[in-house]
Amino acid sequence: MENNSLVNKSRGNLEVENQTDIPMDNQVIGEMENERIIDKKTNRNLKKKEYKISKIGKLTYYILGVVEILFAFRFAFKILGANTESAFVSFIYSSTKFLLVPFTGIFREAVTDGIETKAVLEPTLIIGMAVYAVLALGIVKLIEISSHKDSNTL
Repeated sequence: MENNSLVNKSRGNLEVENQTDIPMDNQVIGEMENERIIDKKTNRNLKKKEYKISKIGKLTYYILGVVEILFAFRFAFKILGANTESAFVSFIYSSTKFLLVPFTGIFREAVTDGIETKAVLEPTLIIGMAVYAVLALGIVKLIEISSHKDSNTL
């Protein structure tokens, strides 16, 4: 059985509804709290995470997005055998090379010689994309944990 109670609080233009679910047995481990934030002007529900991301978290995701886009260009250029004498291709290769240094040597590159181009599959690039995404997610979660005002909830 669960006991549901709704509490409305006004915070400027936002209305917060707290819904607390407490099990009715003797082995209560903790209190689960789901919070919905409603914008009074637009009458739109905002998700808790979308409201709680800090500026540093947004900046982290922005930097991750830029790095991942550069990696995607590098992946496409390498796999399609782009001309390395092109200024843009050269810029992409040189700007992403230092980001991939920690992952070099894990796997060998697969090279296929074509008639006019040489296609290269870099597993290092794929690993780098995954590691940087997980690292950015970890940084944002760490920021959320450290900036959480109520230390009683986990």
